[in-house]
Amino acid sequence: MPFIWSLPEALMTAELSCAFPEASGSVVWVEKAFGPFAGWIDGCLTWAAGATDLGYLIEVIQHSDLEHMNGWIQYGIVASMSLVLSYVNYRGLPVVGNMSISICAMAMSPFVVLCIWGIPQIKTSRWFETPQYQPGNDMDFNLAGGLFPNAVFGGVLLRPFLNNLFWNLNSFDSAGNFAEDVKNPARMFPRAMLGAVFFVLIGYLLPLLVAIGASDAAQSEWHTGYLAAVSEQIGGRWLGAWLVFGAAISNLGQFEAELSSDSFMIMGMADRGYVPKFLSHRSSYGTPTFGILICTLVILICITHGMATLIEMENFCYALSLIMEYAAFLKLRITDPDCAYL
Repeated sequence: MPFIWSLPEALMTAELSCAFPEASGSVVWVEKAFGPFAGWIDGCLTWAAGATDLGYLIEVIQHSDLEHMNGWIQYGIVASMSLVLSYVNYRGLPVVGNMSISICAMAMSPFVVLCIWGIPQIKTSRWFETPQYQPGNDMDFNLAGGLFPNAVFGGVLLRPFLNNLFWNLNSFDSAGNFAEDVKNPARMFPRAMLGAVFFVLIGYLLPLLVAIGASDAAQSEWHTGYLAAVSEQIGGRWLGAWLVFGAAISNLGQFEAELSSDSFMIMGMADRGYVPKFLSHRSSYGTPTFGILICTLVILICITHGMATLIEMENFCYALSLIMEYAAFLKLRITDPDCAYL
């Protein structure tokens, strides 16, 4: 799947970001290919997907760590967390970048230990066991409505499987929103995009192979957050707790990166006249003040919805915007082959 979804998107992002190094990212790509109205549509869809994603990232923390609390107390904690993280974002890209690097190192460390500790315990035959879907084991997902809500293939419930896979292996095009602020994008973007695809692939594949191969848990036992229980089986309670901590702070890092991307997109759209001009205002730290405020307001609304609903909302908007971006890439290849880096 990374070679079907992630790699083409990353390569497209690198090429178009070098050709059009502007803050609006995919908006300018689609505009150059199909005109201003199409650019506006793509911007609205991309931003809606990103804002919904921000709500999901905070919802994950609420779902994992605060379920035992009263609903209003949960909301107060995650809303306060959102406001604090938004202020950190307001302080500038260098702060967000350094924080993201530190969080990445801390978040990945328990998975590295899990792989080292679990590799000797792997039984490769477990990798090839076919799951058996049993109705009633899908309580983590709202499957009501839609086309083929209970479609199963090879024992896998396809709707949540594809939704989660699509969510985890995409959004490389978000990097295009920072093209204006990148020094020497022709050198940095291709390396960064290929590196991102590699680390996403390794970061998902290795821990899952170890967890499945070193654990004797039945497929029906796997549910949201079960990787922590498997880590506890493999390495002990300390490793399970460490992995939960790593997963929680990784959401904070993703939140900061996504918030920067979405707020810069609003600023870029304002620069191009798609939204009111005052939204292009930058703070003394160089960050889009009103873009951050709008994203924060949407987050406070989104966290009242469930995780599965937010994933489907995000995937729906994002899939449409991604189709427009690929179409723009292909059209520019045909109609403007002399464009720089195309």
